[in-house]
Amino acid sequence: MTGNLVAPDWPDKEEFMKEFNKELSTGSDRALVLVAGAMTDELLLRLLKISLPFACDEMFEGGNSVLSSWSARSTIVRSLGLIPEEDYRRLNLLRKMRNDMAHKLSLTLSDSEFVNRVQELCKGINLSNIPDNDRIKFSVAGLYLISMLSLRIAEVKNSPIVRPLFP
Repeated sequence: MTGNLVAPDWPDKEEFMKEFNKELSTGSDRALVLVAGAMTDELLLRLLKISLPFACDEMFEGGNSVLSSWSARSTIVRSLGLIPEEDYRRLNLLRKMRNDMAHKLSLTLSDSEFVNRVQELCKGINLSNIPDNDRIKFSVAGLYLISMLSLRIAEVKNSPIVRPLFP
C-alpha cells in the first residue's frame, strides 16, 4: 500500500461492521468465520470490479465464470499487485477456514485444527494488547483483512485508470 492512506468508504460499511460486531458479540465461532469470509469475498469482488473497469459482468457472475470464486479473485488481485504476498496468504487461509466451517458443523476456533490456523492468520499483525483468546485474535485478523481491502478499494478509486485503446 502507498504511504498516503485514503479513508475507506463504501456504501454499506456500517452494515458490514454491524453484522461483524453482532457475530463477534453473540454469534457462534462458525457464524463469525462465515460472516468474515463473506465480507472479505465481497470486498475482493469490489476491488476487482474497480480495478478492471472494462471487465464484463460475465467474468464475475455464474458458477463457471472466470472470477466467481474467492480463490480466483484473490489470485488475480495478488497477480495485479493490489495486495502483498502476506495478505494473499491470509486470504487463502481465511478461505480455507470458511470452507471448513461451512462443511463441518461442529467446529470451533478452539479446535486443534483451527488454533494453528488462527496463529498463522495473525502472523505479522500486532496483537500486543489483545487477550490470548482465539476468537478475539481471529476477529482482529478478520478486521485487518476487511480494512486492508477497503483501503485498497479507496486507493484504486482515487488513482488514474488506464484508458482502453479501442473503446
